[in-house]
Amino acid sequence: MASFSFPSFPRLASLTPRLAIDLGSSRTRIWQVGKGKVLDEPTCLAYDENKRRIVAVGEEALQMMGRAKSSVVIRFPIQHGVFQNPDDVQQLLKIFIQRVFKSSVFWRPEVVVSVPTSSTELERQAFVQLLTQAGLGDVSVVSQLLAAEIGAGVPIADVSGSVMFLLGGGLAEVGVISLGSVVRSNTHTFAGVNLVLKIQQAIQENCSMHVSYRGAQEVLHKVASFNETPRLTLTICGQDVMTKVPRERTISQQVVLPVLLPLLDQYTRMFQQLLEDIPAELSSDIVDKGVLLGGGLSQIDGFEQSLVQRLGIPVSLIDDPSEAVIKGLAQIAEHIDDFRESIGYE
Repeated sequence: MASFSFPSFPRLASLTPRLAIDLGSSRTRIWQVGKGKVLDEPTCLAYDENKRRIVAVGEEALQMMGRAKSSVVIRFPIQHGVFQNPDDVQQLLKIFIQRVFKSSVFWRPEVVVSVPTSSTELERQAFVQLLTQAGLGDVSVVSQLLAAEIGAGVPIADVSGSVMFLLGGGLAEVGVISLGSVVRSNTHTFAGVNLVLKIQQAIQENCSMHVSYRGAQEVLHKVASFNETPRLTLTICGQDVMTKVPRERTISQQVVLPVLLPLLDQYTRMFQQLLEDIPAELSSDIVDKGVLLGGGLSQIDGFEQSLVQRLGIPVSLIDDPSEAVIKGLAQIAEHIDDFRESIGYE
C-alpha cells in the first residue's frame, strides 16, 4: 500500500481525518475512523444536460430515474469495477466527501480504498490520481477480496490458504488468499446489476409488463430463490407492454429461476478454473476450510446450499456479507501502520 508519514510533526497525523471507502458499481460506503460508517449511498448521479450540471447524487438521484424531465440523465459512472466516466466519479466523490464532513477540513483526509482484484497497476494508479484530484490525501489501495476476508474476521497472514467468493453489484470475484496476499483469482462481470437487468427482461417476456429497475431489484431481493419450496411471490406495478396502461402483476419464483440457473453455472465454472490454476498444497487447504461467501448477491435464498452441491466442498455465508469490504477497509484504516507492514498491495 502507498504510505506517507509525518516525521517532524507527529500531532499533525492525529489531526488528519482517516477514511475507508468502498466505491462499488452499485453502492458507495464510507467509514470514518472514530465515527463508524458515515455514508451508504447508490453510486449514481443525475445530470441535467440543459443546465450542464449535476442536480442530485446517490439515493436522491436514483429516485429520479424514470421520473425526471427528459433533459435529466441518471448516470452510473462505475460499471463492472471500471470508471466509465472519471469526471463523474470525481465529482460524485467530492459531493460525498462534503456530506461526510459537512464543512471544509484543513487536512486532506487519508484514505484506504478497495479496488477489483483483477485491476491492473495502471488502473490502480489512475484511481489514486482521481482520488487525489477529488481532494483526498494519502491513498492506500487494497484488493476487494483481501478487504472482504479481513472484514469477515479471517486471519489473512496464515500460511494455509482460504477462499473468498465475493459477489457484488458490478463484479463477481473468487480468490485464494495466503500469507496476506491474493495468490490466485478469477473475475466475471455477471453480477448483481446484470442480474437485475435479466430479471427485468424475464418479467417483460413472461408477464408482458415493463417494470422499473427498482422494481426488478425488489423482485431479486424478495422472490429470487434456488429452493423450490416455499414458492415466493411478489405483486409489483408496471406498464403493460402492448397497451402501455399501468397494471399490477404477481411475480412468482418460477419467472426468476431460469435467470438464476445460468448464474450458478457461471460461478461454478469460475471456481473450477481457479482450482485448475493453484498448487496442490492450496487445493488441500480449500478442501479442509471450504469457501467463504460474501457480497450482497450471496444472500439469494438457497444459493449457499446450491454451491455446496455443485462444488462438493463446504460453503459458508459470512456475517453481514454486504458490509464485508467496508468492514475490512475500516479495520485497515484504524490500524494502518500494522497493515502497511503485513499487506504489500500497491
